[in-house]
Amino acid sequence: MIRTKIFKKEHLNRTLAKRGFVVLDGLSQNQISVLNDVYHTDRPNCSVGGFQSTHFYKDIEYKRRVNRAIIGEFEGFIENHLVNYRPIFGNFMVKEAEGKGEMPLHADWTYVDESRYVSLGFWIPLIDTNERNGRIGVVPRSHLIQTPERGPQIKSPFQELNAYIAKKYGKFLNLKAGQVLIYNHKTLHFSMPNYSAVERVAINLVCVPNDAKLVHYARLKDNKSISYFEPSTTEFYIDYELFGIPKEPAIIEDIRYDDQQFDKLDVDKKFKLNPIVYWLNSIFSSYQ
Repeated sequence: MIRTKIFKKEHLNRTLAKRGFVVLDGLSQNQISVLNDVYHTDRPNCSVGGFQSTHFYKDIEYKRRVNRAIIGEFEGFIENHLVNYRPIFGNFMVKEAEGKGEMPLHADWTYVDESRYVSLGFWIPLIDTNERNGRIGVVPRSHLIQTPERGPQIKSPFQELNAYIAKKYGKFLNLKAGQVLIYNHKTLHFSMPNYSAVERVAINLVCVPNDAKLVHYARLKDNKSISYFEPSTTEFYIDYELFGIPKEPAIIEDIRYDDQQFDKLDVDKKFKLNPIVYWLNSIFSSYQ
């Protein structure tokens, strides 16, 4: 049972436990300008199919500069709102203009032992978002039914039904520039292409409890196992190369992996939770 007080305000703990996400006001206009400047200064040219994340750039110094700037601008916000949480890395999530950059339904990587802790994702657009420019969507309550081992090349059990789930159960959020979506990393989310003429830049920030050990899962060797890592420092994420085998730390162990896929009946049963079951789940995964 997870018994962790995440937010200082109790109503936010209840909302996160129930829905899997909350939305707060965050960055000032000055902070937005500062971070826009950080993004554009000496930015490498790394366009990949209309969507790009600075997390996977090869320029390590640029990634470090971005990480320091984002964490610096959010230190006060984290101190004001969260209880005993720390940021471990930040990056920009970018959608190029003119109908590019759809992001399919997914849940973020696993960062902590989720039987004991809750890790959080922050998503903050630097422009107002709407149906035209790549707004984000979430699937309320999906944090109650996700799988614990998530990471590069690990197939989600929902993957074959991503579009079905997003359409039937997803909720789009029209966030203003600087607003902060905070979500449990198990919460499914997605975003549409950017049909506007302006690049959409958003911030992604990962936060974990102060006393939580970092973990990482990735499918690197075959389809029957996933590799388990315990990063000793947050530099692990700065040095990370997409789909590569991390140099440090060494693999702790390989875990048996079964590529289970749900069908529509499974999905509908899981997403239409019996009210009593849902109420009990909310209580026993509550953040008190």
